[in-house]
Amino acid sequence: MKFENKPKIKNKDNNKDIDNSKNINKINNIINVNNFFNFPIFYPSFTFMNPNYLYFNPVNINQEKSKTERRLRKEFELCCKDIDLVQIGCSFGLLNADYFYSWTISMVGQEKTPYEGGVFTIVAYFPEDYPKYGAEFRFRNKIYHLNVCQNDPNIIGRIDLNKLNEWRDTGKVWGYSHYTVKQALFDIFCSFDINIQNPSCAYDRNMEELYLNNREEFIANAREWTRLYAK
Repeated sequence: MKFENKPKIKNKDNNKDIDNSKNINKINNIINVNNFFNFPIFYPSFTFMNPNYLYFNPVNINQEKSKTERRLRKEFELCCKDIDLVQIGCSFGLLNADYFYSWTISMVGQEKTPYEGGVFTIVAYFPEDYPKYGAEFRFRNKIYHLNVCQNDPNIIGRIDLNKLNEWRDTGKVWGYSHYTVKQALFDIFCSFDINIQNPSCAYDRNMEELYLNNREEFIANAREWTRLYAK
């Protein structure tokens, strides 16, 4: 369907020509952009679970997703240039080109800890409704750490820290008006200090037992894993 330009008509009040070409072009542009095979912009979506019609505007959905992606792009650029993150040995990339919902982060192990000298790769997964909910962080290389999952293939590498869990599940962290990616990365960096690791959230019981009863062996294992998997 397309509107054609009509001849100019006379305005009865002032006897001037009225040019409708601009208005006609606008109407045709709206039809071309928002209507596919002449469907209306609002259309019903049917589900077998719910017989009621659910009306939605796909343009608005795309706009929300674009808004989230623009925010993630901006935060990614800020993290790449952040001098504090550079000083703790962080560098940033994308898991897939031009897809800002999955970041790869390289982090250098903290000095004077069993992880010193290691380079660890962390992936940050952002939900589509970010920042309503926070990101999930996972180590990609093996690390001997009380609060990193090593055994469950569904969540392998997940970092289990109270603040990260709270941010991932609720989008908020108690005591912070705005919890950010930068703060999350500093919390991960601080957890290289074995005195900060939390035995009550340990994934591996043998590791927890060593941590509580034989700290020297725990440290030796952490150093060995760093040498094997983070060099």
